[in-house]
Amino acid sequence: MQSIDPFEQFVQSYESEIVKREACLEIQQKLEHFCKKLADLQKELQRVNTPAEDDRYQQLEARVRHYRYQLNYELPKLAENLLENRQAHPQETIDWIGQIIEERRQQQAREEADTQLRRRDREELQRCRREKKRQLLATIAEQDDYYEASDLAIEIHYAKEDLKSLEALEEVVNALLNKINDCNREGKPIVIAGTPEWKLSRMYEKATKLRQQKHPPLLTLVPSGGSTRSRSTASDDCDESDEPDPYADLSGKVVIFGGQNNVKVQVEECLRQSKVNLVWCTAEDGDQWAKQTESHIAQADLVMIITGRGTPHKQTINAKRAAKNLRKPLTQCDRASGKDSLLEHIKTGLLGLQLQRKLG
Repeated sequence: MQSIDPFEQFVQSYESEIVKREACLEIQQKLEHFCKKLADLQKELQRVNTPAEDDRYQQLEARVRHYRYQLNYELPKLAENLLENRQAHPQETIDWIGQIIEERRQQQAREEADTQLRRRDREELQRCRREKKRQLLATIAEQDDYYEASDLAIEIHYAKEDLKSLEALEEVVNALLNKINDCNREGKPIVIAGTPEWKLSRMYEKATKLRQQKHPPLLTLVPSGGSTRSRSTASDDCDESDEPDPYADLSGKVVIFGGQNNVKVQVEECLRQSKVNLVWCTAEDGDQWAKQTESHIAQADLVMIITGRGTPHKQTINAKRAAKNLRKPLTQCDRASGKDSLLEHIKTGLLGLQLQRKLG
């Protein structure tokens, strides 16, 4: 194996450095030329009173910003790319400098757009979180019934991460505990020591027990014919009528976000004779199921969001964005409108889609 002459290696390192510096100088001169030309254009636009918000003016400003960033921080990297391209294509008569600068500028524009989108998403999420906090505090203040106040612990439990991001969990938890004590006129004041999360977990457990006592598990009824099936008394009105099933002819995939589990059971019962594929993430489900439900939006015929107390804002934002990006029909209805209104939204949406398909 032939050894490398240390002197030649020393000389080559300096020659390589000189070539890199020459490449940097070429790119620098090109960028300075671009910046000067664009600065002249900006002055001309200002001279003819072009508004600062004009698209052309904004595009000029963006290009100048990108070129100056390359000039100040990226010359060595751009020079490496230039030398690599020249070595790989020595016979090509291409303006490699202009091409490398433009490719990097386009990449900068994409990165800026992504950053702005993420910033807007973060700002929108924070705005929704602040609105959620405001709604929770307002709802707590309105309560005058012990059981209704206690039940709010469930909603706050599912909004816990949003409140923690605002550093507002302690404020909301303490407000709820004080309200529960105000409404508890017969018993002793409730005192829970510990962190806000611990206090909330104890109130959540109590609220869950109270809700189970108020809404006991579904009973299994045995009809006179001897057959056995599980039925929800809350959904009897979907079965007892002698009229034809109004939902039997419906078909399609419906993805729903929000609402409560008891409403979900009722709607599923009413649609059991139909061919509707229902994928539902209620306000009581966790983030993991919400993400799984979002993955079904691409195949959905109809996307629904149940707004109002209890529906996590993060869930709402993600569902709206996914439906918009995939151009899926989106319907919103208020939680307070109940099961019948929800069923009518489903029926109207699916029948409308079926009609559109028939008409081509």
